[in-house]
Amino acid sequence: MDSIEELRKIRIVNLLLVLLLGFFTFLFTYLPIGFKIIGASGSIRLMESICLANGILLGPFYGLISSAIGVGARSIIDGYIDLFLLIPILGALFSGLLSKNHWKISSVLLGSSIFCWYLMPVGMEFWFLPYFSVLCLIIILIFRDRIHKMLYGKWMPFSLFIISFCGTIFVHILDADFFFSFMPLTTSNWLQVVKIYPFERLALSIVSVAIASLFIYLIKAIHEKEELEEKEILEYAKMAREKIKKR
Repeated sequence: MDSIEELRKIRIVNLLLVLLLGFFTFLFTYLPIGFKIIGASGSIRLMESICLANGILLGPFYGLISSAIGVGARSIIDGYIDLFLLIPILGALFSGLLSKNHWKISSVLLGSSIFCWYLMPVGMEFWFLPYFSVLCLIIILIFRDRIHKMLYGKWMPFSLFIISFCGTIFVHILDADFFFSFMPLTTSNWLQVVKIYPFERLALSIVSVAIASLFIYLIKAIHEKEELEEKEILEYAKMAREKIKKR
């Protein structure tokens, strides 16, 4: 009976976190802070950072749902779907897989995205664009399951950064595959992209790490408080039983 109640409690907490992070994702879609897309009228918003954090905190399935809730709510209000808001949702899936020790699936997804870039004519001409994607793939293959293990120790910030940075690079190569390859960019535009996007991705990663760390520490603090209260209740009950026995 206790195990069933605990399971229900976990499910309720997961549901609340999904809705809460979905709400924050929705708010982040309205943040004016972003990076101008070279050769286009759109911009890359910090919403991508919270999608990555959703995956880290909730895992690939719930992280994907939470991100989709936020983006879906924004699309309903706007009355149309912003395609540049859809790709970051897959970033939640990627970061969730990597944080849950599914590094093999993550490496396949990233490797496939790099391969798709080279299947297109623009990929053959600007073959150097995914250099950071290749670097992230190498990092994943080097660290493998240690990325997941480091989340539960003093190396947690480093692990969060690896997951976030690889996740945002994955989103970038997907953007390149689906959108950038069809934009009328000049050679100077592409060279500018190559110079700028590592710094842009680094900034998004830092924001993602900050969001994930904040929620992790808050959840830990709440859990420790609950454990302390439970311990105090047990001690009080023990003292009460001893008093009854003395009587």
